[in-house]
Amino acid sequence: MGKFTDEDLNEEDNVFAAQYYGDEGLYLNDFAENFGNQMYVSSESEFNYPKFSKMLDNRYKSEQLVLQGRLMTFDERTKIIEKEEGRAYNPKLA
Repeated sequence: MGKFTDEDLNEEDNVFAAQYYGDEGLYLNDFAENFGNQMYVSSESEFNYPKFSKMLDNRYKSEQLVLQGRLMTFDERTKIIEKEEGRAYNPKLA
């Protein structure tokens, strides 16, 4: 078994992962809401992975992430990221 990295995802999924798991992302909020009693105390084998998967799917479909105190869509966040990196915005990848 190897390490899971950004090379295992396509560009769209990497944008999601960077936003959702980033410093201002909603991952920890979602995780605490769904698994608060297990945070930092349970092993991976104790988690309900169908529930975890549903949590990720719901967040992905919502297209909402936290940035600077307000919710933003993937398109909005991708525009900011690509502008910061000097790349052209491509809505098909957002």
